[in-house]
Amino acid sequence: MRRTLGVLFSAGPFVAALVAAASPRRDFRLAAMAVVATLAAWLLLRTSSHSPARAVTAFAAATGTAAVASLIAGARAASGIIAVAAVVGAFATIGQLLLLPRRQTVAAP
Repeated sequence: MRRTLGVLFSAGPFVAALVAAASPRRDFRLAAMAVVATLAAWLLLRTSSHSPARAVTAFAAATGTAAVASLIAGARAASGIIAVAAVVGAFATIGQLLLLPRRQTVAAP
């Protein structure tokens, strides 16, 4: 169940990007945001210890990189950039957290 939820959370921004790209406007900005946010969350969570502080850092990095990607792709409305980047960053971070292997606990003898 945990892995399924992780895949669904990780796939959410990409599904939204697919819908935006298939629309008559052919908007690919959300696809760029989804890719960089997922990569940022994946890199920060896979290469370090698992702690709540690291999760917050991964969320901030995913949100920041998504916002920069949307600016580079041509977005102009600051409130829209922040709102969409926060949602994409949250989905990417939660998805990666759910896909992390569970900590192994050693039973006391």
